[in-house]
Amino acid sequence: MVGHVMQHDGVCAATYNRRVSAALAASFEVDISRRGRDFVFEQAGFDFLPSRQMRGHRRIGGFGQQRDLCRRFDGAESGDFAGGIAFLVKFIIEGMTLLRLTVNIPLKFFNRVAVIATDMAPELLGVGYVIGARVASIMMAGAVIGNLVIVPAIATFGDQLTTVIAPGDKLIHEMNLGEIQKNYLRFIGAGCVTAAGIISMMRTLPLVFRSFRSSLGSLRGAGGATRIARTDRDLSGKAVLIGSAVLLGLLAVFLVRELTLAGVSGALIKGVLGAGLVLIFGFLFVTVSSRLTGEIGSSSNPISGMTVATLALTCLIFLTLGMTSPVESVLALSIGGVVCIAASNGGTTSQDLKTGYLVGATPIYQQWAILIGAVSSALVIGFILLLFNQAGTVYSRKQVPDIVLSERDYDALTDRQVFEGTEYRIWHPQDVKGVQPGKYLVDANRKPAVLEDPAITGRLEKRDDDSDVKMKFEAPKTAVIGIIISGVLQQKLSWSLILIGAMLSVGLELCGVGSLAFAVGVYIPMQYTTPIFLGGLIRYAVDRFTAKPAAAQVDEATAIAESETGPGVLLSSGYIAGGTLAGVLIAFLELPFFERVKNLVNFGQKLEGPKGPTEPYLRLFAGSVDWASVIVFAGLMLVLLLVGTRVQPRASDHQSPSSTPL
Repeated sequence: MVGHVMQHDGVCAATYNRRVSAALAASFEVDISRRGRDFVFEQAGFDFLPSRQMRGHRRIGGFGQQRDLCRRFDGAESGDFAGGIAFLVKFIIEGMTLLRLTVNIPLKFFNRVAVIATDMAPELLGVGYVIGARVASIMMAGAVIGNLVIVPAIATFGDQLTTVIAPGDKLIHEMNLGEIQKNYLRFIGAGCVTAAGIISMMRTLPLVFRSFRSSLGSLRGAGGATRIARTDRDLSGKAVLIGSAVLLGLLAVFLVRELTLAGVSGALIKGVLGAGLVLIFGFLFVTVSSRLTGEIGSSSNPISGMTVATLALTCLIFLTLGMTSPVESVLALSIGGVVCIAASNGGTTSQDLKTGYLVGATPIYQQWAILIGAVSSALVIGFILLLFNQAGTVYSRKQVPDIVLSERDYDALTDRQVFEGTEYRIWHPQDVKGVQPGKYLVDANRKPAVLEDPAITGRLEKRDDDSDVKMKFEAPKTAVIGIIISGVLQQKLSWSLILIGAMLSVGLELCGVGSLAFAVGVYIPMQYTTPIFLGGLIRYAVDRFTAKPAAAQVDEATAIAESETGPGVLLSSGYIAGGTLAGVLIAFLELPFFERVKNLVNFGQKLEGPKGPTEPYLRLFAGSVDWASVIVFAGLMLVLLLVGTRVQPRASDHQSPSSTPL
């Protein structure tokens, strides 16, 4: 029940949580991330910065060659071009349904559920190039282990069984690939992600203690300066403390109000407790995130681990206090959401302030800009989430169980909802045999009449009129969070599967490989990981090609700087931006008042065949492999490879021998 309450209430809470957490994070960050920026340069000296991202800026800041940075970004036109191409491809595939989005290659000779799958997603291809071959390969290894080892093994042994194996609700030989993934692999992946997050946090415990001690020392040692240089001017500690106190007060008021409206006893104490946990975990993990950005870089910052640790500790505290109701589960989710966004913003703010330091910006103006940006986005993103969820919500009268609730169970349903002029009672079934989890509207005859399937974590792929549902967000990490909260508070969890996943992470750590990327690969569907892996392969080829002629002329830091700011990264950024913007546009087309425009551009619904709409429209051959989509996607990969291997002039080529650093 917790997970289904979170499907609705969690999305609603995200509206307020995003606003408070963004503003709270910014308030923490202007002080903590400022010290994180200083830590970046203090940790190993300005000439050789420890993380890959920081080393990439050594030659820009250390040698004062800001003009070289500007010259590099003169190539941004290629990013704009890539954004346009990615936007067009994404819209053709998903908006116009002219090409197939997901390509599946069944491996029937291996196992009936063994499938290699990939999405033709330009934004994921760009992500793979940006994160690099190593991380992308580790993610793909997780996908291979999960989808081509664990799932086929379950099918091989399970097909011989004549009994149902929990948490499944039918025989394994009757399950398809998706059902095996949902009932078994999802829990194994959740255990893998949870263990990887906890391990990554344990690794950073020394840094946690150093960060906390340094932060307290900075607060005690503030003041005493008579004249402050322009590049050292920050918001005062008093403003940070007052702002944080005001925001925490608002959060406490909101939590108390919501708990009171829900009829929870002791709402005042529990609301204040929630705000206090946000203060403790938020201050701790924003500090850690800020400093980790300097040590290991933002791309390796274990935000997932911090979120898992926050949720696990919060749920253990709640369990100890007997706070295990569904409403209190949403309270735990709210605390984890606020801390997650705060920690995420902590690292990126350190990057912003560090970049400003390199180009000579004034920190206090940057901090005001960060505050304004955080508050502005927080005011908008919550409404957009709710709007998207509403646009993709499906109401089905067919996908309902044929049962009648007892009078006692019916009378226990207190929440009501009006749908199409009729008032229904809301039912979230929990462990009811033959009934899938979800939100059902129960009529006066005590029978479920309507299933409300949300866009976020929803399961229906078709409406009652057999039309496709495009706006569905699986939100895998959200599902992991739901599993953690339900498992700890309700103490109902498939611990065997969870521990199998945890042991996978432990085994990988014993091999000296970071398990977080691997765990994500195990958990998320394979079609999302494969394009990321392909992007990582292209990055590997580009780095190998460009490293050979450069090896004798530049040092390691300069080579990394050129790799991180090269044309391939700009093009990949364009892929990410263009594909994402197209996805947002396609999502807006699902809104009711854009239905006419959607039908106008959707060619898949225009061509009616004897068995309904033809999708996709452009096909070269029949079958699960749509070669038209493959050719288009291969073209995007080829462009990325050619642009990435383009040789760039170095700053030293444009400098005279007598030029000196600034």
